[in-house]
Amino acid sequence: MIIKIIRHCRKAETIDGRLYIEGIPICDCAENALSALKAGEYLVVTQKCRQLHRNMPVVRLHKDVLPCCALCKKMKFVNINTKRPRKCPMLKPGNGVYHRDDGSIIVGEFIAPGCLKNTKEKFDIIYERIRKNLERGNPVTLCIIDETQVS
Repeated sequence: MIIKIIRHCRKAETIDGRLYIEGIPICDCAENALSALKAGEYLVVTQKCRQLHRNMPVVRLHKDVLPCCALCKKMKFVNINTKRPRKCPMLKPGNGVYHRDDGSIIVGEFIAPGCLKNTKEKFDIIYERIRKNLERGNPVTLCIIDETQVS
């Protein structure tokens, strides 16, 4: 399965784009410009996040290195917008990209630059597609294409 993110707008702190699965537009996405992943291809795996206490789609920065959630210190009173103790890019729900420095990509419906709504609904759709493909033994690839214009 190929997940494609086409970045189309870059503001001071935000990068907004559109997420496609197998060429079909699924939702909008946003990233923090300071911690955003570079354009390219990455593998996606699901791994139990120690902070969120659930399986999350994690982006592997290097093909031969698995993300190591065991190195992540457990924090108290964690929610989806809590700052993470280390860089761990993943696809996840969230309201905005401000103060996010973990490289994550939030998904939902565009409201304003860097802000999304209905994030949980969109995330659940994407997560189920990723989970089912990985269970069937199909690799999941994230392809980031940067077509941004600085404004």
